[in-house]
Amino acid sequence: MAEETPKKKKRKHDFFAEDTVFEMPMSQMIDCVFLLLIFFMSVSTIDEARHSKDVELPVAKNAAVEQDESDRAVIDLEWNEIQYSVVLKMQGNPYYEARDIVPPLEQFSRLHPVKGRVVIRADRQVPYEFTQEVLAAVGEANIASVLFSTLETELPARVPAGGG
Repeated sequence: MAEETPKKKKRKHDFFAEDTVFEMPMSQMIDCVFLLLIFFMSVSTIDEARHSKDVELPVAKNAAVEQDESDRAVIDLEWNEIQYSVVLKMQGNPYYEARDIVPPLEQFSRLHPVKGRVVIRADRQVPYEFTQEVLAAVGEANIASVLFSTLETELPARVPAGGG
């Protein structure tokens, strides 16, 4: 009879055992972390550069300067072209829907029932549909006087920070 060779038993390795130690080359891992860090820093800087928080007013040749700046509420419409959306700001508070400004406008209307007026400062890039929604919110708050803020002449081009 032929001698049988003993079969080698395959030993299962328990990866979850406490005594299991794995060596991982950390230099490659650190390189990946730095590359990801640089990528996200550059992308966030580009996104911030596209979105200006200042409102660029449109030009109107026959614009008149408002003499009395009391009894008015100012609504800024800041345009975000990337998301095709507008951020409304009233008294420093941001609103993302025009209907959300109705309660503060109603409160303003109660405080200034006769001479109260709303000044809309819309960025020149804002499509009219967003301005129309704001006008509807002003009408819902029962404010009859609305002014649009414009420029008489074009402003000179802005120089980026750093003199670039």
